[in-house]
Amino acid sequence: MNKYRILILSNMVGSGLKDDDLVRQAFEVDGHIVDLKTVNYATDDEQYDVIIRRNTWVSNEADTPKLYEANQKLIARLSDKQVKTVNLVGLDGLGKQYLCELFANNANVIPTINTMANVEQLGNPEKYVVKDIKSFGNGLYQKFVDADKLKEVYVEGNIIQPFMKFKSEVQCYYVGQQFKYALEYTPSKYPNYPEPKFIQLTEEEKQWADKFANYSGLEHGFLRIDFIRLEDNRLMLMEIEDHAAFMNLQRLPAELLADVMKSYKQNIYDCIQS
Repeated sequence: MNKYRILILSNMVGSGLKDDDLVRQAFEVDGHIVDLKTVNYATDDEQYDVIIRRNTWVSNEADTPKLYEANQKLIARLSDKQVKTVNLVGLDGLGKQYLCELFANNANVIPTINTMANVEQLGNPEKYVVKDIKSFGNGLYQKFVDADKLKEVYVEGNIIQPFMKFKSEVQCYYVGQQFKYALEYTPSKYPNYPEPKFIQLTEEEKQWADKFANYSGLEHGFLRIDFIRLEDNRLMLMEIEDHAAFMNLQRLPAELLADVMKSYKQNIYDCIQS
């Protein structure tokens, strides 16, 4: 096997770092040189065979604009270089516009618009959810707004969704286009982050997840498809996390973790060699 130099981008704190360290160790076992740095790293990009974005999320909401700026500078810097990249941009890394496009095309997605002119398309809910289109999906950055206050709260650059009652959140985890496992959070991840449980998707649920995985166009790297489970048990897309998906690797049983990392490493090697 060829020996590679690999850069993994991380936020370097908390559970995200622990997940990223598992990835680092997996590559080091194969004899590769692996560096773990933040998106603000200062180094020669082209010394690496591949640069992989992993858990680069900020823990403080106020730091989100700084992260977005750092991401844009990194993307621009790497755009004209020969080094391979994984999970650098993605649909979700560009913002939530894709949710608006999916809704406009009648996809099985939480109704989403980005202009008050289309608010009637959301029906007449008593409450709305408003978030920045570049919010990266974190529940910390959304506002719950009564219908009569929506015009006061909405500003250009926001997306609007109806506030929906649901039973749980279902997350489907992929390596490239290969489904690996699913976790369900009941009642939801935010704000209390209950302990998730491993679940088996129904055939129909798996088909929905695969459809959105394919829509992402992601070939190399980690991918997570997130749904809400409605009160009638149907799944509805919440987001496609193809940018810096937290994969819950620390929760995986040893056998499943070994399988995921084996597939992931081969997926990255395929990227380098492509």
